[in-house]
Amino acid sequence: MRNFSRGEDPLPLLVTPSLEGLPGVWFDRAAVEKVVLFFERHLRHVKGRWAGLPFCLEGWQVEYVIGPIFGWKNAGGAGGVGGDAA
Repeated sequence: MRNFSRGEDPLPLLVTPSLEGLPGVWFDRAAVEKVVLFFERHLRHVKGRWAGLPFCLEGWQVEYVIGPIFGWKNAGGAGGVGGDAA
């Protein structure tokens, strides 16, 4: 994943968490693409000037929200790496 910065500032404003190198953990890009397609095909804006239009995510939303939540998988095949849901 990329780091975005503002203008010529060499420091990123946001850094996407990376779990690379942890045993039994991988990033599933296909899972992220599936969620993005779900948003575009099934969700619509309900108010304002975009009412009725597909809910298309912006790059930063995929990078910093959808990707980390739905992309990282653990050895059990589940997302949400790093915690016990129980």
